[in-house]
Amino acid sequence: MPHRAGPAGRRDGPAPHGPERAEVLTRQITAALAAAGHTVAVAESLTAGRLAAAMADAPGAGETFLGGVVAYATEVKETVLGVDTVLLAATGAVHPDVAVQMAQGVRDSLGATYGPRHHRSRRTRAAGRSSARHRGRPPGQSCGSPGPARPRVSAYR
Repeated sequence: MPHRAGPAGRRDGPAPHGPERAEVLTRQITAALAAAGHTVAVAESLTAGRLAAAMADAPGAGETFLGGVVAYATEVKETVLGVDTVLLAATGAVHPDVAVQMAQGVRDSLGATYGPRHHRSRRTRAAGRSSARHRGRPPGQSCGSPGPARPRVSAYR
């Protein structure tokens, strides 16, 4: 069903889902950043660059999106993004506090106004081969607190 413009430019009908939703959100984020004269950089792990790709595809991204780091390996989180060694030793790479430090690290490294961390349901997941384990967690196991089922972006400034 196509969306129709309602009062004050609001859309009637169902909200977009999946790739269409991501496109709408990245366009809105890019427009807001451009209007404020701000920039953003992203740090990702399990999403493996999909957030950066979505940001780069938005019209106007050249003015607002500085780039990103895909830190899939724990060592990259530590050496490239500056995630605290003690935190990694205590919690492992699959932890919300690690995501916060990743966001701060990419923001500082690339000189962006914001460094968002992208997560789903406030969870991080262990990834890898079926025989691999991450600090005792099998691949696919989630940790963290439950939250909304939709993706959420938190920004650190």
